[in-house]
Amino acid sequence: MLIKILIVVAVIIVVLVVIVALQSKEYRVARSTTMSAPPLAVFAQISTAEFTFKPEGKQTAVTWSMSGDKNFMAKAIHLFMNMDKMIGGQFEKGLAEMKSIVEAAPKQ
Repeated sequence: MLIKILIVVAVIIVVLVVIVALQSKEYRVARSTTMSAPPLAVFAQISTAEFTFKPEGKQTAVTWSMSGDKNFMAKAIHLFMNMDKMIGGQFEKGLAEMKSIVEAAPKQ
C-alpha cells in the first residue's frame, strides 16, 4: 500500500515538474487608457517604466507595461500566482491618476 502511495506522489510530482517546465519563460503585464492630451504632455508625467503612446486624434492612448524573464522557480510560483492579477490593478490605478493629472493641467 505504501509503495502505491509513493508511486502516486511521484507521478504527481513529475506531472507538476513537466507543467512548470512547459510554461513560457517570459511574462508581460499591460494596461491602457486614452487621455485628452498630446503625447508630450503625458510623457512629462512619467519617470522610469515602459510606456507606449499612440496618438488618436486629439487624444493619446497610453499603455503601461512590464515584462521580463521567468526562471524555473518563477514558473512554478506563477502556477499559483498570476502576475497580471498581482500588479494589473496598480497599473490601472496609476494610469487613472496620470489621466486625471494630465487632463487637469493647462492645455499647451
